[in-house]
Amino acid sequence: MFQVTIRHAGHKDVELLVMLGYTTFHETFAPMNDPANMLIYLSEHYNPTRMMSELQDERNVFIIAESDGAGVAYAKLCRGSVKEGFDPLKTLEIERIYVLQQYQAKKVGKALMEYILKYAAGLGIEDVWLGVWEHNDKAISFYEHCGFEVFGSHDFVFGNEVQNDLLMKKKLL
Repeated sequence: MFQVTIRHAGHKDVELLVMLGYTTFHETFAPMNDPANMLIYLSEHYNPTRMMSELQDERNVFIIAESDGAGVAYAKLCRGSVKEGFDPLKTLEIERIYVLQQYQAKKVGKALMEYILKYAAGLGIEDVWLGVWEHNDKAISFYEHCGFEVFGSHDFVFGNEVQNDLLMKKKLL
C-alpha cells in the first residue's frame, strides 16, 4: 500500500529540494514553454546556492513529502509576503507546491495541501494564497477543489517572457 510521510526540510535537504524543484517544474511546464526560457528559469531558480539562500530566509518554510524514504513532492511557504488586502502577519503564501509526475495520481498533492492548511491554521493564519499559471488547468482545478478562489492576477517572469498567474486564496478563519 502506498504511504506518504510529510516533514519540514532543513539545510541537509538542499540537493533533494533542487532535484525536486528542477524535475517537477520541468515536468509540469516544459511541454508548453520555450526551451530557452525553461533553461534560464531552471538555472536561476533551482541551484544549490539559491536553494540554500531560500532555506536560510526565516520567512520561508519548506515541506517535503516522501514515500519509502524518497522525496516525491515539496512545497515552499512564505510568511509575511505582502499582497494588497491581506494582513502580512496573518497571511501565508504557498509559493511552490509540486509533485513528481509519477506520484500525482496517488493523492500526494492532496496530502501535502492538507498538511499545509493544518500547519497554517496552527499558526493562526487567516488567509492562504498562491499564484498559478493561467494555462495550468490541472493545478487550477486542484486548488478550486481545495477551496481556493481566484481574486486577481499578476505577472510572472519566466526567462525572457512575462506570463500571467492567477492569484487564488482560501480563508481559514
